[in-house]
Amino acid sequence: MGPLDWNKLTAGQKDLLRGLVRSIRNDEMPEEFTVMWGVEGTFVFWPGLNAFRKTQGITAARLDALQDAQLLRCNPKVETTQNQFGSSQREMARDIALTALAYKAVDTDFDAPDVTYVQLLTPLANLYTMDPELVSRCFPILGAGPGDPKMWDSAVRTAGVILEDRLRRLGGIEDGSIGQEQSSECVLRNEARGLPSLCLVISQSS
Repeated sequence: MGPLDWNKLTAGQKDLLRGLVRSIRNDEMPEEFTVMWGVEGTFVFWPGLNAFRKTQGITAARLDALQDAQLLRCNPKVETTQNQFGSSQREMARDIALTALAYKAVDTDFDAPDVTYVQLLTPLANLYTMDPELVSRCFPILGAGPGDPKMWDSAVRTAGVILEDRLRRLGGIEDGSIGQEQSSECVLRNEARGLPSLCLVISQSS
């Protein structure tokens, strides 16, 4: 897992990192610390702390996931015990250090896509009622959002071309009609065949 896979992190893993970043920024703990697991629970410790601090939510699995996503660096402390059947190992503690990507991930909400474009595409309140091909072909390119006007303009133009192509195929249109004329012809043909109308409104700001 890497930065491009941050969306694969679970809510608990994201919340853990958010909490760590918040505590560090509030000067409640340093960027490097140690997590310890024992029979009485989970504790954190760092140089200068007078006593172990009990905590919740820090599990080995969550730390593993954050490390795989390059958000943490971890150094496990393993205890080896011997018995008549051989030896066994158990992780007792782990040294943790946040990476620069940890702060970027939290500040960008784990690189969540900009979905403000959905508000510009009215009346698309429920994407599940839309033509699935348009959803799969148009929405990924519109996902950049309107933050970059040039990219947004290019994405909208490309989506318009895809829409025209889809309308031609749905309506069986072979002439050179475009725009509103093409849309009206497609709707009329579909309604004549008893099919639901396909409506997609793309708004562009000047």
